[in-house]
Formats: sequence, C-alpha cells, structure tokens
Amino acid sequence: MHHTPEDCLGGNLRAARRRVGYTQADLSKASGVSAAEVSRLEAGLRNPRLTTILRLATALDMEGSELIRGARLGDGHSNGSAAGDGNGSRGR
Repeated sequence: MHHTPEDCLGGNLRAARRRVGYTQADLSKASGVSAAEVSRLEAGLRNPRLTTILRLATALDMEGSELIRGARLGDGHSNGSAAGDGNGSRGR
C-alpha cells in the first residue's frame, strides 16, 4: 500500500522499469533523468516536475498518468480550498 503520492509514483515507476527490463542506469540513459534521481524517485524521496514524469513515461513507452495512477492527497495535503477552485495554492 502506498502512503504518499511520492510512494505511489515510486512504486509505479519501479514496477514499470522492471517490466521493460531496464536497470536504473538504463532508464536514466533512455530518459535523460539522472540515475540518482531515478533512485530517489523510486524510493519516494522526491516530488518530481511534470516534465520529469513525462520523460520517464516516454522512455518506458507509457502515459505519464500511468506513473501516478493510484496517487491521492491525504488529509494533511489539503489545499484549503473548500470549493476546489484551485485558488488554495500555498507559497506562490
């Protein structure tokens, strides 16, 4: 079970990479994302940019949405916008 969106992405990324038979180094070379970053993402330690997700997905011949499938924000990640209008971003 994935507890955070980062954990979910990491698990999905690892499974997809293994499914195509890539090492982290192989995925790094194919995507242009460093092997260290791939490792941190798989460990759930990073919150990547959308472009990073799309680079990885393209290298794995899949849609970016597949890498974040199952990710949900928990109560601690609420943006504070009761109406869900997108105006609840913090620090921007």
